Amino acid sequence: MLRSLFAGVTGLANHQLKLDVIGNNIANINTLGFKASRVTFREMLTQTIRGASRPSEGTGGTNPQQIGLGSSVGSIDTNFSQGNMQITGIMTDLAIEGEGFFVLSDGFNQFYTRGGNFSMDGAGYMVNPGNGYKLQGIIADNYGNIQQGQGVEDIMIPTSLIVPARATSEIEITGNLPGTIQAQGTILRTADMFMSAATGGDILLDLYTGADDYIGLTLGDQINISATVGGTAVNNTLSVTETTSLNDLVTMIQSVLQQQDASAGVNLNADGTIDIAAGAMNIEVLNISVASSYQFNENFLSNFDVDAGEIGTTNIPLRALASEDDLLTEIYVNNVRLPIDEGDLELDGIIGGTDLGDRTEIVDATTTLGDFLDWMEGTYAINGGTVELDNRSRILVTGDIGEAYAIGGIEISQG
Repeated sequence: MLRSLFAGVTGLANHQLKLDVIGNNIANINTLGFKASRVTFREMLTQTIRGASRPSEGTGGTNPQQIGLGSSVGSIDTNFSQGNMQITGIMTDLAIEGEGFFVLSDGFNQFYTRGGNFSMDGAGYMVNPGNGYKLQGIIADNYGNIQQGQGVEDIMIPTSLIVPARATSEIEITGNLPGTIQAQGTILRTADMFMSAATGGDILLDLYTGADDYIGLTLGDQINISATVGGTAVNNTLSVTETTSLNDLVTMIQSVLQQQDASAGVNLNADGTIDIAAGAMNIEVLNISVASSYQFNENFLSNFDVDAGEIGTTNIPLRALASEDDLLTEIYVNNVRLPIDEGDLELDGIIGGTDLGDRTEIVDATTTLGDFLDWMEGTYAINGGTVELDNRSRILVTGDIGEAYAIGGIEISQG
């Protein structure tokens, strides 16, 4: 046979074998514990047509003339690199991270596998569900110790140890309280934070975009303000410091828009929303974002557009933690204004087991949250305790010491 044909045939045969290995890898792509294989090739012997010669006085040396006879399979190797762990939801499935094998036994011989899909048979043995081979391991004693030189045994989980689930009926707590701790009165706290509409002087780092939704800024963030006004791109950046206010942000937005249209304007509304007023030109795109804060980008102004002469308003109002100076009729909880209007406000509760009955307070346009807290403190006759806002603007009631002053059943309603 011609050497060229023979060499080509060896290549075809070897690549056919490589395709066989690849096909096997693909066929077992979902086989638990399977380790893929690879094929390597090597050159076959060469045939020498003419040997080499060394240099002489009149001529130089010559190299041999050799023709390769094709290729052969060098090796078929198994790739033992760590595969990905999978959550199966079956309690008896196991996996090995790193080196090692599971040991299985048919009662006479031992077998090794990386596949950890096991189940329990009727006798409590851990077995391979495909062939019934039992899983083996080194069994610890009753104290959790493994004896040196101990051999492997079949793993069995006695079914008698299974305890059916039942609901907890009682709990017992014992302990000693140090005598240095002073007694405390009733401590009550509202679950939700009290908010007010953000004003221009509020610090950006302290703002929220709703119920417990922090605006998502940190010290040193760079707020990128970019827009397309009348077809021209404009932009600028605002650095967030400890003193950067909402007014600073509003002013920066306006300055960016006015790079192209001096008649454009930005205004902060009393309810915490922002008006974007397009002047003589369309605002095709207005985007305000921070590269490192998904939360800010998700909650704040994004891809805003306003036609010339029109006003667009943000649909997410900004909020600040309420203070005692805020008007009671302008307080928000869960981003909804409290249903409190001017008129009678009724407060009920229980002190020391006695129902107070409805106590009435008149709310007007000047009543503040601080006035309401003082009224609560006086209504419940709290002398040594307080009614105040905590650091997250939740109402914190601390009553006087003693069962006679225990506070409960607080109810607030509009009369």
